[in-house]
Parts: sequence; C-alpha cells; structure tokens
Amino acid sequence: RDGRKVSATTIAVAFPVGRPEVLGPSAAKDGQESMPDLEVPTEPPAGQVYAFLPINGAIFGLPFELQADWLLTASRESLQTSSSWNLLLREALPDAFAQAVGLAQRTPGMEMTW
Repeated sequence: RDGRKVSATTIAVAFPVGRPEVLGPSAAKDGQESMPDLEVPTEPPAGQVYAFLPINGAIFGLPFELQADWLLTASRESLQTSSSWNLLLREALPDAFAQAVGLAQRTPGMEMTW
C-alpha cells in the first residue's frame, strides 16, 4: 500500500441487528445471565462502507456494514477504483463475510440470524 510493505490488514463486517426495549443481559430461568433476544430487521438497510470514517460515496448495496483500510480519493468521498490495494481488499470480501457469518452462528442469540 503506497509503496510500503503491508503483511496484514483487517476487514470488519457488521450485521444489522435490532435489540429489544430492555438493554443489557436478561436473567435466564436458571438464574444465570444471558444475552437478550435479538431481533433481525425484516428489511436491512443498505450497509455503509467505512475507512475508519464513513465513505460518503461508497454504498455497495450490501445488507451489512463494511470496514476496511481502503485507499480513498483526496475528498474521502469515494474509493480509488484503480488501486491494486483496493482490488485486493475487494477480493478478500467473500472470505471475510463467510468468517463473520460463521462467528455469528457460534454467538449465543445470533445462531439463526445469518
């Protein structure tokens, strides 16, 4: 990236999940605290794309939020579409999504949401 050697970066995926009126852990029947029930919106909004801050012109139409170390135009309003770094990040998105879905399926209260 920019002539510097980069050995790793992080792509973060965030799924839209609604919370019930009561926030915080709820008491389970056995007296143990548990996560509150999560509600998944029926129509998830188009996800925002971030490079640590929202990128105004970068809406991919995906039903989840996406954070990566994108290279931006000088105005921060869009991605540098010809950047080889951004193309590498784009190629890594399916794997990042699959990993995020796997994590969501292993997280109590989110098993059936994705």
